[in-house]
Amino acid sequence: MRGGGMSDAAPDAKLVDDTGHTRRISEFWASKPLLLFFVRHLGCPLCRGQAAEIRKNVERFTEAGAEIAMIT
Repeated sequence: MRGGGMSDAAPDAKLVDDTGHTRRISEFWASKPLLLFFVRHLGCPLCRGQAAEIRKNVERFTEAGAEIAMIT
């Protein structure tokens, strides 16, 4: 732990993906960099707009070699 009580590692949380399968966050960056986006909720017009921008640019991110995950 560093001063201030913060650790270096993020928790390896279990999440349900868009296909209904449970996965650990670490699975997403096992073989390539991960872009992890947090969106407050999809009932918010601003959050929906941010999610749409991410979806619109998915190909660009994946062509650059990144895995993408969005947590809502």
